[in-house]
Amino acid sequence: MTLLADPIAPEVGLPSVLRVPRRRPLHRRLARVLRPTEGRLVFLLAVAGYVATAVALTFHYGLISVDGISRTANAAYVVDSRFPHLAAIGFVWNPLPSLVQVPFVPLGTLWPALLGTGFLGDLQSAAFMAGSVALVCLILRDWGCSRPVRYLLTALYALHPLVIYYGADGMSEAALLFCVLLATRYLARWLRLGRDSDLVRLGLALALGYTARYETLATGAAAVAAVVIVAARRSTVRGARGRLRSASVDGFLAGAPFVFAVALWAVTSKIIVKAWFPTFSSSYGNSQQVSGGITAIRRVTGLGTPREWGYLAHQLFALEPLALIAITGALALAVVRRDNRVIAPLAALGALLLFDVLAFSTGHTYGWLRFYIAEIPLTVLLAGSVAGHHLAALRNPPRNLLARWLLATSRVALNVVLATVAVVIAAPGLVTGYAVMTNPTLGREEAGELTAVLAPVRATPQDRQSMIRFTVERRIAQDIAALHLRHGAVLTDSGNAFAVLANAPDMRTYVITSDYDFQPAVADPPRFHVEYLLVPSSTFFDAVEAAYPTLYADGGGFATLVRFWRGTFWTPDWKLYKITDPAVLSGVAAG
Repeated sequence: MTLLADPIAPEVGLPSVLRVPRRRPLHRRLARVLRPTEGRLVFLLAVAGYVATAVALTFHYGLISVDGISRTANAAYVVDSRFPHLAAIGFVWNPLPSLVQVPFVPLGTLWPALLGTGFLGDLQSAAFMAGSVALVCLILRDWGCSRPVRYLLTALYALHPLVIYYGADGMSEAALLFCVLLATRYLARWLRLGRDSDLVRLGLALALGYTARYETLATGAAAVAAVVIVAARRSTVRGARGRLRSASVDGFLAGAPFVFAVALWAVTSKIIVKAWFPTFSSSYGNSQQVSGGITAIRRVTGLGTPREWGYLAHQLFALEPLALIAITGALALAVVRRDNRVIAPLAALGALLLFDVLAFSTGHTYGWLRFYIAEIPLTVLLAGSVAGHHLAALRNPPRNLLARWLLATSRVALNVVLATVAVVIAAPGLVTGYAVMTNPTLGREEAGELTAVLAPVRATPQDRQSMIRFTVERRIAQDIAALHLRHGAVLTDSGNAFAVLANAPDMRTYVITSDYDFQPAVADPPRFHVEYLLVPSSTFFDAVEAAYPTLYADGGGFATLVRFWRGTFWTPDWKLYKITDPAVLSGVAAG
């Protein structure tokens, strides 16, 4: 007997494992992939809105996100630097927002503004945020929300001011929300159906999330813990040891990809940059940045005093005023209906939110408003779970027509009431979200920019300068390009010069931090044929200035000032020095 099916003989009677599946024609496969499903239509509508917002903010108003353009520059280093290599993407920040931009970096040759304004990063955040909108809609559908209710709740999420803003500015919030919501959906599906395939997808979603932001450590830990606990309670194996073994298998399916992603990123970082977690140990990392601005943080937020909790509560309440009601109502109805799917958003999004709250209270973050963006989908999904708890029809309805009519009417009325409650819970965030984002005390990152755009009459001079951010860096790139220097002629630290490099017509003119010869070139510039040093007046760490502490002030005794550029309120001043006395420089380096 042969295991190969006869291509002519019929397959009737063969076991299913021995049948060769017939491949669908190409046009049918394409039609299936491209058919307009609900999720795809929601995604396309959302991505169009976020891209349009990004175009308006970037090219009409001139708003460019600092973190957004820096992530675009990281992608450009991989392709356009003197030593193109994937590790140039950097290890201080998670790579996903930059990694997805790498294939499109060559388009910057045709359209320089794609990189110079960070608009390529805006496109990635628009795509990820639109994906998160589609996921919210699909999760609500999984939970039984009627079409009008889930569309309305999805719109309330998609149109939240904070969601719109970070869906169009090139930062990592959109990628974070997409990955965590993907994990939320698969966890909820496993809680409902118990399929191992959903556990594997959950683990992959968590692994992808770790490549977006470090905060997903909390989401991963909470999700895996939820899987282990629920699996142990569900197990039909007798004895505590048997239940633990069964739960461990499910926990492994969900946690192994996530643990592998964390370990792989840590080991790779250790091999390449000699640090397990550079964001905590590097001079460019989050810990160093926060420690440098801790005094200003305490002055504004009251960090370290009882006032910090009032500040934090004000931020959270303003983003979603009825979040606590959503949590309480969803938990109550989940208990009544014995539906444990509410665990999914609480474990994934709730853990993420709790992590950021604790990080701020312990002085590890600036307490930016965007760190609490997970509260928005958490509130919407929990409100949707309330609307999705429909009153089921009775198996044995009464024979009396009047009683049957009254029962049906009460069921419809209850569903309408629950849907109305869900919308009322989610709606206030649209108004209060805008209010907190334009509050200079609570929305410290967003208020100046939004005031300059939406209320220019009330804008301060500093607010207006946010609309010309990085114009100086663009001019620096043009001025240096006009010198027609050879490759590797200018030494600069890309940790501060990312906007200059993103606007450079030829990035190979610069010796940058990710280049293989950067550290030796800093130690001995003449040996590596460096002619110029570009340094900022920044308060952040700069490797060139750290090596030559008096360089910015007076040239260090070995360099002559060639150009000076005055920065804006939001960006530093810059100086370009030409090395004129290599012998003195060598002595300073040796000393």
